[in-house]
Amino acid sequence: TYSLQKGIKKFGVKGKQAAYKEMRQLHDRIVFTPVRVESLTAQERKRAMESLIFLVEKRDGRIKARTCANGSTQREYISKEEAASPTAATESIMITGVIDVKQNRNVMTLDIPNTFVQTSIPQGEEDEKIIMKIRGILVDILVEMSPETYKEYVVYKNNKKVLYVRMNKALYG
Repeated sequence: TYSLQKGIKKFGVKGKQAAYKEMRQLHDRIVFTPVRVESLTAQERKRAMESLIFLVEKRDGRIKARTCANGSTQREYISKEEAASPTAATESIMITGVIDVKQNRNVMTLDIPNTFVQTSIPQGEEDEKIIMKIRGILVDILVEMSPETYKEYVVYKNNKKVLYVRMNKALYG
């Protein structure tokens, strides 16, 4: 697994294409909506999660990108249980599998592609919105992909492009 910068150095064009494909998926599924930085409170800007993207080479040689949110900024104000993803424990799955075998039940497993990014985040009070920062190359990719959606929301922080977005759907992290 490689960070975006190291992944692009290692995989070249294939790495950038994987990042583009990942951002296209997030854009198409309306995982986030851009917000104006001036509309955010100082606290919202401080609490904004950093977007992370990693590249990995699959066994078949394909390069896959995975975007996630660095939720460490939430540790101060959100309990671990509240921030955890609703996933089943491996032990629970194994135990129910054993019970199903003993009862001669038919069992099927499947993978739901992009499960997380198909899961809506409940939009509560205005002060409960989840904000994420997207930086650098990912901002360029989003603006290239849909300038009418993102271009006017891009700001510069320390001479680097930053895009603040409100999360509409769940993201790994």
